Amino acid sequence: MRPEGEAPPSRLAAAGLPTPVSRRWSVQRLNRPNRLWGSNGVAFGPDGRLYVAQFLAGQVSAVDVASVTSR
Repeated sequence: MRPEGEAPPSRLAAAGLPTPVSRRWSVQRLNRPNRLWGSNGVAFGPDGRLYVAQFLAGQVSAVDVASVTSR
C-alpha cells in the first residue's frame, strides 16, 4: 500500500521507457488507474449491463450498473 498522496508507478517505467520530462510543463496523474483501461466504446446491453470495449486490453468488460456505487 502506498502512503497517502504518493503517485502510483508509471506504466512507462514498467515498460522500461523514460518518464516524460519538460522544462515548460509538468506531468502528473489526475485520476487513479482503473480496470477499464484503454476503453474506446461503450453500450448498454439488453440485460441492463454496461459493456465497455477495451482496445488496448483486448477485451470487452460488462459492468452491472445496479451494483456500482458512485463516489
